[in-house]
Amino acid sequence: MNLGILKWLNKTNMQNRINIKNKQTFGFTLVEVLVALAILSISLSAVLYVINQNTSNLIYLKDKTFAHWVAMNKVSEFRVNPSVIQTSNRLSGHYSLAQREWKWTAQITPTEDKELNRLIIDVYSAEDSEMKLTTLNSFVSFSLRDKK
Repeated sequence: MNLGILKWLNKTNMQNRINIKNKQTFGFTLVEVLVALAILSISLSAVLYVINQNTSNLIYLKDKTFAHWVAMNKVSEFRVNPSVIQTSNRLSGHYSLAQREWKWTAQITPTEDKELNRLIIDVYSAEDSEMKLTTLNSFVSFSLRDKK
């Protein structure tokens, strides 16, 4: 009987060893998992950096677009009412667009054609008046108003 029990224990022990070896081949080691996590964290941080840059660029381009619209609106106002810019070569003011305040400056310079003047409008964000967002060059004529 002891021989039967020993054979059975030996057989069970061999099966357990085979099962243990098979189980080890199906899993990852701790080093492999740590390397995979390191690679994943580096790649995710790169993705987050790119997303942050794109968001910053989007905000800047939105501000630049609104600033250009402010400049175009001021040019239209000066063309409709040129008497405002005939009194001074430099003007400045504030303009409200898209629920924000914008600061603008306008400068009139003569051209070779006496009836045509260059109008240069710079637009800044009211929050940061140091950073120029856009410059718009246009031409206005005072001769039509003078002939009336």
